[in-house]
Amino acid sequence: MPDVGKIDIKKRWGRDWVILLLSLLLAFFIWLVHNLSLEYSVYIQYRPTVTTDIKGHSNTATSNETLILRGKARGFYILKHKNYRDNATPVSFSIDSRVFKLVPGEVDLYRVSTDDLREKLTETLGENFSIEFIESDYLTFYYPLQLYKRVPVVPQSTITYENQYMKVGNIVLSPDSVTVYGTQSALNDISAINTRTINLSNVDKSVNGIIQVEPVKNIRIGEEKIYYSLTVERYVENTKMVKVDVINLPPDRTAILLPSYINVTYRAPFRSDKGFSEDNISFVVDYNDVVKSRSSKVVPKFYKFSRTLYSYEIDPLMVECILMETK
Repeated sequence: MPDVGKIDIKKRWGRDWVILLLSLLLAFFIWLVHNLSLEYSVYIQYRPTVTTDIKGHSNTATSNETLILRGKARGFYILKHKNYRDNATPVSFSIDSRVFKLVPGEVDLYRVSTDDLREKLTETLGENFSIEFIESDYLTFYYPLQLYKRVPVVPQSTITYENQYMKVGNIVLSPDSVTVYGTQSALNDISAINTRTINLSNVDKSVNGIIQVEPVKNIRIGEEKIYYSLTVERYVENTKMVKVDVINLPPDRTAILLPSYINVTYRAPFRSDKGFSEDNISFVVDYNDVVKSRSSKVVPKFYKFSRTLYSYEIDPLMVECILMETK
């Protein structure tokens, strides 16, 4: 019979070896995590891809050179970024086109000082990497030439107003035109760029904001965000009877208007309605328009300009002008 005591000893030794190995693995894991969580001073290589807006050129390019940074980072970050095949970590960001300088003798090769990139690099890398020193002095980027043209921006809106409030003038955009890039055939089909719809409800005061432009297939739009503003004021609406006069009438002619009075329904600022009278507004019929007209009926024109008048409607829309020679 086998010796039971010897079998128990072997089992205990087996369990002890397993426990020892697991303990060693756990200790190694704790040691590794601890060391990787520490900060180290290190050199890391980056390959920047920069988006900018140089008029007449493509907007994205990757640096021809490797950007070498010295700084502090935790072991986890260093381990991750040392595993790239060419040892250069890709990094992307946008910068102002004004920092770029055209390389002398070139048409699409631009150079930028790394000092001008430092703030953007710090922002992009965040807390992962603390920059101490930039080894490179400058980087170059190839932005190929592209066909382009300038087109107006057209605001699209769905706006409702509170009772007795209205817009004064049109929506003002800034910029009111944008540069678009594409092939010749694509550019030929573009005459304007629309904004996304500005949706506002129950507006009772002037408004402003930023709206995106509507993307267009096969077209790159230089400015994608548009500032808009709209003046909104309270108004009063009134109806008055106004006499129509005839202007530019020769001395040897007289004119009879039928009717000689029209009803004018107008909108004016709420604050300035007080004191509004017929003297503030007048409508006329121009003799020259009557002569050129195929009929004797003409539309009276608003004659006396008043900055306080927003809009108006007249009734009737046309009057008859009967011309006679003076005896």
